[in-house]
Amino acid sequence: MSFRPDQVTAICALNAPVLFLDTCMLLDVVRDVTRESVTSQNLSACLALLALVETRTDLVVCLATQVKSELNDNLSGVEDDSRAKLTKYVSEALRIDQAARLFGATGAMNTGHLFDHVARARKAMDRWLPVAHEASSEGDIPGRAWRRVSLGIAPAKKGKESMKDCVVIETYFEAADQLRKAGLSTPFVFASSNTKEYHEPNTSHLTPDLQSQFTLMGMEYAPNYGSAKHHLRL
Repeated sequence: MSFRPDQVTAICALNAPVLFLDTCMLLDVVRDVTRESVTSQNLSACLALLALVETRTDLVVCLATQVKSELNDNLSGVEDDSRAKLTKYVSEALRIDQAARLFGATGAMNTGHLFDHVARARKAMDRWLPVAHEASSEGDIPGRAWRRVSLGIAPAKKGKESMKDCVVIETYFEAADQLRKAGLSTPFVFASSNTKEYHEPNTSHLTPDLQSQFTLMGMEYAPNYGSAKHHLRL
């Protein structure tokens, strides 16, 4: 089972909304901040949700053991890429600033405060880990995940290695089922910015097979922190 009986009891006793986070959601906190998809609204929502879960009463966050494993494998590379992209951005900003001043612009652009951004973002991301309830990805879960892969059931796709994604979603389906059967009726949200694995092609809707399972679990899907906050009703 994803949760031990004592975990189920502890979570249900809080009677709080439950957020199931995918690996990409944690990595998004430290990912390249120069991407056009990065918005202050979503980052604010991330920090607001984090503050709520740190109270240990207003929000429950769950992390599959598979998510923690993927985080360990990918975090260093994401941080390195973020620093490289930010360095490039600062270099471009200074080049433009110098050109503008040649044509009479006054003042100088200050970008010094950006150099520590990745380190600060990493500290924020790290805060999720100690407050999360860990959901085991062992037992029958790998078998159910492999069935998804072999049949091409989302988030799996025929011809693509999707075992890790399938392990994560099966972990959370089992965890959600345990909590629902124990009587928890609060909002459940699975958050993953990896929408191409969960949405029907060229739409913003879950694939039909996923939608039926989400409905069965009383769970909503969120592609970002802002959407997660909305569906959690927080």
